[in-house]
This record gives sequence, structure tokens and C-alpha cells, in this order.
Amino acid sequence: MKLQNNITDKNLSIVLFDGYCGLCSKIVNFILKHDKKKKFHFASQQSEFAKRFLENGQKDINAIFYFHSGRMHTKSTAIIRIIYQLGGFWKLGLLLIVIPSVLRNLIYDWIARNRYLWFGKNDACYLPRPEFRERFKEI
Repeated sequence: MKLQNNITDKNLSIVLFDGYCGLCSKIVNFILKHDKKKKFHFASQQSEFAKRFLENGQKDINAIFYFHSGRMHTKSTAIIRIIYQLGGFWKLGLLLIVIPSVLRNLIYDWIARNRYLWFGKNDACYLPRPEFRERFKEI
């Protein structure tokens, strides 16, 4: 997947998520809690930043996107890469990569289809606590 913006920082880590999804909000909060090095940045897929970031405004509200080291990852691979980047014990999450992506994404898609039912849908787009705002694009 090509990027609309010319991103030159290969160490930049950006997570694009559904800002209205209760599960996605929980995932973002989990990352913020465990990201001791503060390397992750975030944007909701509904933001203008995300629309410019992805080529042709391409998005999939049922997928999480993770941009790191000049590469874009989606769905289960994005989750595995994010967990790995948290470091420490979480690096063991990389072992999940041996499961074929077709199988991983079948499970991911099943959860994505049911996420609003199971975790709710927020009335407004996710807003971070003040101490995390600098890590969000276009808040």
C-alpha cells in the first residue's frame, strides 16, 4: 500500500484505527499504557490525516493499519507487529506470525464484524486523555 504523504522517518510508528469502535479504543488505550518509549502515534481513520496518509483515501474501517519502518501492515499482522514493538514480554507475540495470515485474518475479520455488538460503538470519535494528545494526529 502506497502512502499519500512523503513520510521519511523510518522509525515513525502510526496506528490508524476506527475512532468510533469501542474495541479499537480499548486497543489504543492498551498501547498507550504499555508504550513506555512513546514511539506510537495515532489517528482515527475518520480523520483528515488518515485520508491523506493512505493512497486515494483508501481505508477499511474494519481493519487496523500500522505504519512502521516504511511499511504498512493491516489486520492481524498489524496487531502482531504492534505487540512486538511494545517490547519486553510482548515481543513473544511475534510467534503468532507463524500462523498463516489467511487463518489469522479469518479470526480477525470475525471479530471485526462483531466488534460493535460486543464492545459498542461510541457516539463520538475517540479522544485521548490530555497527557497523550501530542501523540495523536489532528485532534
